[in-house]
Amino acid sequence: MKAFTAVIAVLVVVVVAGVSRSFASPARVADLGAVSGGSGGLPAACIGDGTEREVALAASAGGRRLVVGWIQSAPPADLNFAAASRNGGATWRTTALPGLTKCTGGEPDRSVDPSVSFGADGRAYFGSLVNYPTTLGRFAYDVFANRSSDGGSTWSSPAVVDPASGAPDRADDFPTLVADPTRAGRAYMTWSRLPPSSVANEGIYLSRTQDGGRSWSPPRLVHAPPPGMSSDFARPVVLSDGRLLVVFAEGSFTSLVGGPGTSTVLATRSADGGRSWSPPVEIVERSALDVADPDSGRHIPSRVPSVASGRDGRTYVAWSDSPSAGTGRIIVSRSANAGHSWSRALTVARVGGQAFQPTVAVGARGTVGVSWYDFGRDRPGDAVLTTDVWFAHSHSRGRHWRRTHLAGPFDVRTAYGDGKPLGDFQGLVATRHGFAAAFVQARPAASHGPSDVFVAKILLRHR
Repeated sequence: MKAFTAVIAVLVVVVVAGVSRSFASPARVADLGAVSGGSGGLPAACIGDGTEREVALAASAGGRRLVVGWIQSAPPADLNFAAASRNGGATWRTTALPGLTKCTGGEPDRSVDPSVSFGADGRAYFGSLVNYPTTLGRFAYDVFANRSSDGGSTWSSPAVVDPASGAPDRADDFPTLVADPTRAGRAYMTWSRLPPSSVANEGIYLSRTQDGGRSWSPPRLVHAPPPGMSSDFARPVVLSDGRLLVVFAEGSFTSLVGGPGTSTVLATRSADGGRSWSPPVEIVERSALDVADPDSGRHIPSRVPSVASGRDGRTYVAWSDSPSAGTGRIIVSRSANAGHSWSRALTVARVGGQAFQPTVAVGARGTVGVSWYDFGRDRPGDAVLTTDVWFAHSHSRGRHWRRTHLAGPFDVRTAYGDGKPLGDFQGLVATRHGFAAAFVQARPAASHGPSDVFVAKILLRHR
């Protein structure tokens, strides 16, 4: 009997230990606060009514320095702002990016699509899409990049990354900048290019810098879509072995702007710094419809995939699926072989409402984090569209997840003014003690206008 009892005890210990290894340990949200609301020294006409949207976030090695980028709406123009912290988010310095608009000493009318990244030498980069009016009454879009040698407190004048887009009726879209974390002075930018008088774009382009952002290489085609199709929402990432991976969406032009149909999320790789690219590999085919306000039907963008790679060589792509007003999922797929193949879809969270705009990041120990918005606690038919921000993390490479309420509730309808109340994406990065998330909240959480940019520290108990 004693021997039998001992065997049972050993089995119980093994089973309990297995459970503790499978499921994520608790997370704690700390230091949640707004980082927007300042004028950056600009006149009131340049900062508008205090509506912010579309947030990018970057962290230096170790996470002591953080940079947040966002769009400040000042109809009919917009401009990009940055907030920088030297002490892990305890205090912030706000700056309007110089040279991007007439309000900040440049010539363009507006700047949007912020992206931020830290290089191996601690230099910070800020990518933007700017536009000019043309004699045809349309707009020409260019890709710009600013740089900072002091962690984002001050910024250089911008360098033009894609000068070819200045032709009338030629538009770039969705530029994204990523710095190489292992090679000082090197960074990459991707974007899509729309040719004159066409709804099918030319595909995804890339440029790189090897001198810390002072100059950029001539744009090189990464991928051209099939005839009649478009490729957009490219997200580059530098893998642990130095190779480049670009994840993007492809479909009809209508599907990529939130209309009916499906789009395909694809990945392509480069082993020579962007000079040549592998044939794209399919990750998932998904519905292209935007999330919609369940009462008014108004669309909220939810089409942009998110990608992150860890030091262990595994890469994760996150997206959302909300087939009805009452159901939503946040999903990831992972690759253990530099994007050659991808796992089946792994469910991060199921929600009793629409879930959207997931952002994925990977910590130094391989912990995976995902943040997102959802309407899971909204009551259809009432006067507000209750929205919350959530976070989930996994210590088991995406097999098991533990969810944490990050922020909210807030009423996203109070920020409907410019048509894109939250923008297309938010920010999440790994830090020494967990993660940091940057996102938009509307009233009543926002106090400096219809919406504010918030940053939260997410502390994990590592085992």
